[in-house]
Amino acid sequence: MSTETGEKSARSHKLGWALVFAVVYADIGTSIFYVPAILYLSIGNLATLAQIITTGVFISIARKYVEICERCPDGGGVVSIVRQAFSSWPWLPLVGGSFITVDYFLTSAISGISGVYYLATLMPGAKEFVIPFTGALFVALTVLNIVGIKESAQVTSWFSALKILVTFLLLGASAVWLSRNGAWSMLFGQVFHPGVELSATVLMIGYADTWLAYSGLESAAQVSGSMEAPVSRTASKAMWLVIIAIAVFSPPITAAAIYILPDHVKHGDPESLMSALAFMTGGSPLGILTVISASTLLFMACNTAIVGNYHVNVRLADLGFCPAFLRRRHPRFGTPHISIVLSAAIPMLVILFTRGSISALGDLYAFGLLGTLTLSSAAVDRLRWRDGIRGWKFWGGLFTTVAVTAAWLINMVHKPEALLFGGILAAIMVFLGLRHHIEAEREATKSFSMAETAAADSPEASTVLTLEEAIEAGAIESADVMISIRYVNARLLEERALQVKGAGRTNAYVIYVDEAPGLFLAPETKPTPDALRILGEACALLGEYHITGIPIWRIAEDAGSAVAEAATKLKVKNVFVGSSKRNFFWRMLRGRILKKLANSLPEECSLQIIG
Repeated sequence: MSTETGEKSARSHKLGWALVFAVVYADIGTSIFYVPAILYLSIGNLATLAQIITTGVFISIARKYVEICERCPDGGGVVSIVRQAFSSWPWLPLVGGSFITVDYFLTSAISGISGVYYLATLMPGAKEFVIPFTGALFVALTVLNIVGIKESAQVTSWFSALKILVTFLLLGASAVWLSRNGAWSMLFGQVFHPGVELSATVLMIGYADTWLAYSGLESAAQVSGSMEAPVSRTASKAMWLVIIAIAVFSPPITAAAIYILPDHVKHGDPESLMSALAFMTGGSPLGILTVISASTLLFMACNTAIVGNYHVNVRLADLGFCPAFLRRRHPRFGTPHISIVLSAAIPMLVILFTRGSISALGDLYAFGLLGTLTLSSAAVDRLRWRDGIRGWKFWGGLFTTVAVTAAWLINMVHKPEALLFGGILAAIMVFLGLRHHIEAEREATKSFSMAETAAADSPEASTVLTLEEAIEAGAIESADVMISIRYVNARLLEERALQVKGAGRTNAYVIYVDEAPGLFLAPETKPTPDALRILGEACALLGEYHITGIPIWRIAEDAGSAVAEAATKLKVKNVFVGSSKRNFFWRMLRGRILKKLANSLPEECSLQIIG
């Protein structure tokens, strides 16, 4: 196959802006089927007004997610953007992962049971069996994901188009109903003058609760790895369509449902308001079409949340925050079956705990969602500041972070049960994650130390020393200076040779670290050809100035920590690191190696960067 044909094939498997819109809208758009009821049960007829007030902040946070897609083109959402922005706080991605996991649990639960509630409207007496039917749904989705269901963005786009069509039909049927009943002016008065006293407290509660309608934003960041290049343009077009669809459809459909439906329906059957609205304004044809559309999309949203959840679990396991068994693959199907089972079982337990109450699930919903949005928004602000971005873009983004954080705090105060449930679950996940990470680091340290000891006996290591060998040799030949290198930096080596010679010493440690990301090493680890070549050339250059270079080779997950450990055990006074025109200095400026090295060195040892 030619290169051109291969590139076309690769592009054909990427998501264009239309399909990205379909994927995101299929997730976020499903909120229209349950959010109006949750808002009505919370703040009554103010639901529509609250949605209008929140729209501006929603637009800003949606635009921030475009930037997240651009900055994290491999996906990962909140975990990736937080890790990138707060590299000096390695535990913070775990917090973000915990928040989004809580959100996914509640998204799965509320989407799954809402879909079953809508189906139950077609079968009299079926409502009492909703919880068992939902259990069967989760079992089916678990099996499908373990076997390896292949979701198609094209299929998703068809259902998104069906959902938009149904929404148009609902709005049209509602408009006809209002016209026939001469109720347009009354509708306007009902939305903006709802007969209840407007207060700051009521508006704040409505503002915080309305964020339930925007729970699908994270799905955009999760699919960024599948977007057509340039990712920023693809994500931007898709997100603008999402913004327009939500802003145009959500407030009027909420207003129509709340005003047209009688109170006994809104209070007695809040789980399926849209189907009730469809049957009342458009008869059986529109009602059945709405039920089919709602249940299908809600089931897809439920499955999307399960998929997103186990992907987050696997990603956290890759970072060492979750046990390795969560990424263990099924021997036949190749899917992370244990993570899939947990991602489906916990939402079902939540449904049992809340007895399938949409209102109770809504109360628990917002903690993880708003926590995720707050962390993601703050991460973008930090990256913008680090990149020197100021002006309206930065300050507008900062205002968005403050606004989302305010919604999160209001939700905690107004719904303490959400704080209790989400906070305890997130805290347990963070505690277990940190504990596992610490234990994994200990095991990794032992593993790398054993690998170095074993490599000392290999023929390739005959011209270099491991740290253990360098410590033993220190009784005869030691040095006060350690030079950390990734390539032969002539300026660094020449200056250090002259410095050592001027101090009346004749030796200098030269250290090279082979990095091996992850916690598992190959059975036969040995110095790489690059390590041997660079150490050999560096020591030869020092020899031209009559300085003996003592070559030390190490293998580690993190180069900064490995150099710091060597400097500490060898009791050197100065560590020198050379900048590179290729990638080493760039990585240090990003904070990963330099911060580790600087924080780990003893106080009596100085660190100098040589450009």
